[in-house]
Amino acid sequence: MKPSHLIEQALHSSRPVFLSRRVVMGAITYLCVAEAIAHGAAECGDGNSGLVVEGTRVYLNGKPYRGIGVNFYDILDHSNLRMEFRRLRELWIPFIRLDFGAFGPADKSARAWSYYFSDRPRWYALRDECVAIAEEAGIGLIPSLFWSFGTIPELMSSIHNVDENVASWLRPDSYTYQFIHEFTADVISRYSKSRAIWGFELGDEYNNGPGKTCNASALSGYEPAFPLTFTEISEIYRAWGMSATRRNTHNRLLSTGANLALDDIYACIVGAVPRPDTFRDWMNLPTATGTVSAPSLLNPKKAYNSNSVHIYQESGMPNRWFRDRPQIGPAGLIRLHKNIADEDGRVLFIGEFGSLSGTSGQDGRNGTAASYDVERKYFKEMLDSIVDSGTQLACAWNYGYLPNNAVKRWNMDPGGLRGYMLEEIATANKRMLDI
Repeated sequence: MKPSHLIEQALHSSRPVFLSRRVVMGAITYLCVAEAIAHGAAECGDGNSGLVVEGTRVYLNGKPYRGIGVNFYDILDHSNLRMEFRRLRELWIPFIRLDFGAFGPADKSARAWSYYFSDRPRWYALRDECVAIAEEAGIGLIPSLFWSFGTIPELMSSIHNVDENVASWLRPDSYTYQFIHEFTADVISRYSKSRAIWGFELGDEYNNGPGKTCNASALSGYEPAFPLTFTEISEIYRAWGMSATRRNTHNRLLSTGANLALDDIYACIVGAVPRPDTFRDWMNLPTATGTVSAPSLLNPKKAYNSNSVHIYQESGMPNRWFRDRPQIGPAGLIRLHKNIADEDGRVLFIGEFGSLSGTSGQDGRNGTAASYDVERKYFKEMLDSIVDSGTQLACAWNYGYLPNNAVKRWNMDPGGLRGYMLEEIATANKRMLDI
């Protein structure tokens, strides 16, 4: 039973109900986190309203804060936002990461990019509603503005009858570059004052692309002749981050949305035969001004107040990440990235994490009991590592996909095959609040 419910029971009981000081203080903490987002900072301590990042610390309504949320990728496609946010709150999910645009230029949903150009009031009305209801419900939002790397260049090519691609992100004279920076300024100006807005993110895993060029076994989804290098991806991250930082007057979280750096990123950069890097090489990638760690290359300093990383346990994921170190696994990678973020003087934002060891098929129903036990084991290990490492913010993948979505196998639904994940997240959030 939630501490707040225990206090309510005590208030309405005809019999004496004795509550420990720990339960009472835990209930107060819970109410401050859950209620103050919706009703303002004045009710639970002093400080800025909403979530604020200062160095390696995160504050929520003026109080130090850590939390685990979920990705709710397609929430803008759901018809009853008020019900969805109420359900999240009941599940002890304090915030979500979401796609604030649409995945591709041909998207026909209510959140499609096409409406931004044909009916901008309609396009913003959906986002305005989402932010307002989230604020009312006390749920934080981290919108990812340009989820898919290639979508905006394709849109600009079509609208302006030009030939632009992902390399256009680097050219200030391109329609892509100009739109991205103008749109970002508009969105931050429009929403950053809201208590519901916990941060802004550039996009999802842009750093996946260059690995495809140098390593045929890298993540799929990009052409082998991907036109950008890791250094150029870092520059795209830097340019957007510096622009967003200038407008981020409320000190919300800023995230690149970067994925875990490949285990052979050093070999890719220097043109060596792809194989797992040594730990020293992975931590000392060459740049024009010196060397930086792989996470720092993908999260340029001064441009962001967080280090972004996505970490998964899947059946095909190697446990060994460096060829000269013992097996590390996902839990070890979480601890490593927290240490690097500390050294960089920033918070760690694990924008995606999860486990998919027990399933096969799109509906996720073909796993064995033993394989589901393995999946649960890894998920619990990752959660424990997030809590014990001091990671400030993390989002599990994924909650609430609509039933016809092709990747619904990742769904965490109450009472479903991955309902236990929501229970484990609630327990972890209570641990971090000491309830």
